[in-house]
Amino acid sequence: MQVHSDPAAPNQRLDVELTVSNTSAFPVSGAQLRLQFPMGTSVTDESNVTGLTDCEGGIGFASQCSPGEIAFWDLGTLAADETRTLYLPPITASAANLPSGLLINWDASLTADNGDSLTESRTLRIEGAVPLRLMVDADRDPIAAGGRMTYTLTYGNTDGANSTDTTLTFPLPAGSTFVSAIDGGSFNPGADEVEWYLRTLLPGTVGRVKVQADLPGGLASGTLVEVDAAELAGTIGGLSKSQQATNVAYIDNTANDLQLSLTALTNPAAENTQVTVQLEVTNTSGSPVTGTQLRLQVPVGLQVFNEAIATDLTDCQGGIGATNQCSPGEIAFWNLDVLAAVQREPFRYHRRSLSVWTTAS
Repeated sequence: MQVHSDPAAPNQRLDVELTVSNTSAFPVSGAQLRLQFPMGTSVTDESNVTGLTDCEGGIGFASQCSPGEIAFWDLGTLAADETRTLYLPPITASAANLPSGLLINWDASLTADNGDSLTESRTLRIEGAVPLRLMVDADRDPIAAGGRMTYTLTYGNTDGANSTDTTLTFPLPAGSTFVSAIDGGSFNPGADEVEWYLRTLLPGTVGRVKVQADLPGGLASGTLVEVDAAELAGTIGGLSKSQQATNVAYIDNTANDLQLSLTALTNPAAENTQVTVQLEVTNTSGSPVTGTQLRLQVPVGLQVFNEAIATDLTDCQGGIGATNQCSPGEIAFWNLDVLAAVQREPFRYHRRSLSVWTTAS
């Protein structure tokens, strides 16, 4: 088990990675992995957790994992020498609930029919202000084998002092081919990674760079495309500081008629400023698509907003705030019902654009 965002600040997305391996020469059946969601994290939508079977504990909604609940994965049979990697992206709680220096414990256990029983623990330290911040976002998930992926790396210095000799590294997903990098990035073929020498990051600096890579063509549906792990490193006040971030996407070689894009129109955003987010849903097929539902978890770091200001919103669920409001940690959803077929004359996709605006806290 790895917690890449260590130390972490309040209201920060974490990158937690669980790896299960069968090191024997025989299949192992009935493998089940269990992890208790620790106190100090926010509610996580089950759909954001790789391969999750369920979260149990009766604390929150059935579609969510709440602190104190047990997440479990019924892995079934692990083939000889098989390894599986699972990811979850919980968010730490607000600063009011996370004093600096707090330790968050992650406890996982693995059992199987052959009687094997293993436990693994990690401790995450909370710091009031993590000076270097890094996030990695992919432009497509899922993606077909052989597709071209564009990654956006967002980095920043939240400290009050300069970060000197600052570097940013991005390891390519296994088997992928480097295409391009912007803003001074250079490809190191020996390490199979892209590197930026950012020199000095002034206090409050926020920057973005992009990397394009072509995925191998022979990947089967369900294969994970992993970035493990990008790193921002520098020296602040004579001390070495760093922050890591991961990303995982899925291979899906089946035709997907729906496309989804999310754009934060206010990015970066200052404290107490209005943030506008646009989501666009597209039906690219020649037939109507029924039963369409869009879901968005309201991130920690935003203030409560009224449901009425979100375009065509059906509801916000999570039981955190008032029924007519969307609170951080809740799930906003839109029942879009039927998306019409692509129009042929003139040729254009049938799409719906939805906007949400709120205020950064």
